[in-house]
Amino acid sequence: NAQTKPLTATEHEEAMLERLPIALAALKDTLQPYALDVFKVSAFYRFVANNPTQEKIEKFFAMLDFQDRELKTFMREQMQLHIEAQQRIEGKQNIPDFLVLDLEGNLLNMSEHISQKATYINFWFPSCSPCLTAVPAKNELFEDMANKEVEIIHICTSGGEDAWKKAIKKYDIKGTHFYVKHEEVVSMLKITFNYSVYPHYSLLKDKYIAYPKAYKPNEAATQILGLLTE
Repeated sequence: NAQTKPLTATEHEEAMLERLPIALAALKDTLQPYALDVFKVSAFYRFVANNPTQEKIEKFFAMLDFQDRELKTFMREQMQLHIEAQQRIEGKQNIPDFLVLDLEGNLLNMSEHISQKATYINFWFPSCSPCLTAVPAKNELFEDMANKEVEIIHICTSGGEDAWKKAIKKYDIKGTHFYVKHEEVVSMLKITFNYSVYPHYSLLKDKYIAYPKAYKPNEAATQILGLLTE
């Protein structure tokens, strides 16, 4: 059987906009209000992960039609945060220059290391339980992206160099590894890639930030392959 061509980010957005009213109509009479709100919140975060335009984000949010006043206020704030993040990366913002350590102790400029057409970045640290739980999915993604113009990079932002190296070996985390030594660099990364919770995933195309908030490893293959076709 011929493989299905992955959707581009734009095609994925249009599909979600088209299917949302159908899904909401089907679920409205079968789910309790709380469960329906959970579905809406999940749908919102999946939609904005593609970094659609402000117009599309606002359209999708209006279609969700949150009924709970507090939840609607909170999700409107989330919408605005994503719009502001998108505005920061308009114009294809390049990955900033910052120094990292490799496993051999060499100090490198991160932007000079980016060489593949697509780069999937995992921000993590050794004592982060969700980071370690996701390792099998990360390793599977690494295998799936083999022989493609894709690199999987893990950037550790705290915990100490010894714990970093031990965790990589213990959990057999596949990919390219770097460590950030300075807290001011970590703060800059959180602003640039718009995150506060670990693990966090970002996706680059060439050297610019295509998705500051990319899909989780078990969902990322479609997003990465779609980016390669754009």
